[in-house]
Amino acid sequence: MKRNLMIWVALMSLSPVLQAQDVKVDRPVMERQSDRLSVGMNLDLSSLEVSSNRAVLLTPVIVKDGRVVELPSVGIYGRNRYYYYVRNGASMLTGKGERSYRVSQQPSGVEIAETLAYEPWMDGAEL
Repeated sequence: MKRNLMIWVALMSLSPVLQAQDVKVDRPVMERQSDRLSVGMNLDLSSLEVSSNRAVLLTPVIVKDGRVVELPSVGIYGRNRYYYYVRNGASMLTGKGERSYRVSQQPSGVEIAETLAYEPWMDGAEL
């Protein structure tokens, strides 16, 4: 039993699917300008690895007290996953302004700059 547990733990620690990947956020900014809220950041994707049958979807959000506003998503698609979505005319991304990249054409960084209507609940919200 103990031996089986040790083998299981060793296998789980080697699994690339379960290991977290680092996507760093540089220069996050949220500024209110009268009735508008400007949001900006740079996503550092240089250490992100995506296998051919997988996709990574990054969706920045503004959150406070259970309220959420999703900003346009960034998707990085592995080769097979990319062609699956192209052939089927589908996408796992939602909304306007979404950006998608094949893993072979993945940039090292993606700049996000959005302006949205300010709502009172956004005062003190987190990005």
